[in-house]
Amino acid sequence: MGDGTSTLLTVSLLRGLDYLHRKAKVCHRDIKPSNLLLVREGGGDAGRLTSLKICDFGSAVFLREGGDPSPTSPYVCSRFYRPPELLLGCLRHLGEAVDLWAAGCVAAEMWTGRVLFQGEDSQMEQLAEIADLIGSPRRDKEGEGDDNSTTTRSELEELGVNRKLTDILFDSFSSSSSSLSRLSLSERLCSELGLPKEEEEEEARQHPLLTVVKGTLVYSPKRRKPAEKLLAILQNKL
Repeated sequence: MGDGTSTLLTVSLLRGLDYLHRKAKVCHRDIKPSNLLLVREGGGDAGRLTSLKICDFGSAVFLREGGDPSPTSPYVCSRFYRPPELLLGCLRHLGEAVDLWAAGCVAAEMWTGRVLFQGEDSQMEQLAEIADLIGSPRRDKEGEGDDNSTTTRSELEELGVNRKLTDILFDSFSSSSSSLSRLSLSERLCSELGLPKEEEEEEARQHPLLTVVKGTLVYSPKRRKPAEKLLAILQNKL
């Protein structure tokens, strides 16, 4: 897809999620390309793409007063679009943040034409793919940096994650020798997503894809930007 179409569909997806989360009080829990219907001008196959619609609510639940649905299985969400807290075995934080992570993955896929995190056949391979691109969270207290580098182990453990899996995330993936590991998050994302390099800083910062990806692909569910906020930011950039 071209930049214009990808931007239009990303905004449409965020508007749909904003309605579900704030108005309908529903968490979809399986946002992925095959659950998004493309709408074309005039209704035919040849018309211009104008928006998308979210479908298949078979995994959806109503959000409780605090924003989260009732505890359930960590295997909701298709694996390529499943957030880190579920990959780490969390049962307690399955609110709108689950949809926001998936939306970031879908947005990146629309721009690049390929799945962003494609772990071959296990939860750990999926986590390795994520850590390779966005880095590993911090082991100790919070410091300066982006939302991922300052997410702490205790912040994840508060969600009730599996400690053995968390050990692997911190001990194995943090020592990765990936060629991307020496770059900042913005530089890694620009490299992976084919966006302008950080030398062209202003253009990269203004790119709507980077805004959505950096706002949603964050280890801590509490730090992911809600659809309403992302839409407000994008409105100033488009």
